Amino acid sequence: NSLTSSRHLQKYNPFQYFRSVPVEHCPNAYGLILGLQTNPNDPIFHLCYSGDTRPSSNLIRACEQLNKQRCSVSLLLHEATFDDDEKGKNEAIKKRHSTVQEAVQVANKINASACLLTHFSQRYPKLPPGHDMNINYGTRLNGNPEERGKLQSRVSVGFACDGMLIPLDEFILPRLLPLLSDATIQVIINKNKIEDFA
Repeated sequence: NSLTSSRHLQKYNPFQYFRSVPVEHCPNAYGLILGLQTNPNDPIFHLCYSGDTRPSSNLIRACEQLNKQRCSVSLLLHEATFDDDEKGKNEAIKKRHSTVQEAVQVANKINASACLLTHFSQRYPKLPPGHDMNINYGTRLNGNPEERGKLQSRVSVGFACDGMLIPLDEFILPRLLPLLSDATIQVIINKNKIEDFA
């Protein structure tokens, strides 16, 4: 369970190490931490994939161990199956999945550089849950009434969509994810307007 490099995997760069982590979903459900390095001169890109899960204390602890080694998660790819309304919260608990807010809270706890949300329920056929959340990145509320109700995040958050390609670059990704998500959501909204009109 340590994050030490595997000799077997080192032969197959870019994988510097991997670690599977039991998560709270069903028996034999695992999250994954990967260390990727495509160029020997570049820093290792640390990818944490939650898999299907409730917010996982095992996954958080594994990422905290990574932080203790003076590394941090470059990208958390976390499922956000349900929205944060009362029905979504209850379904998430019942079906052992996460809500958007729970996934963002995990990203904040592990100090990820960026978080890409994925695995949205079919009950949200047109837009991902939380797409209309007003996520306030990198700031605190400080009692400002205009800021109440915003989801607070120190982490850059984006919404994944089918076919999305992203650069695995720790410096570009935090700036890029919100822009990609906003653009994707605008395309979906406009597509839905055209379909509704036709």
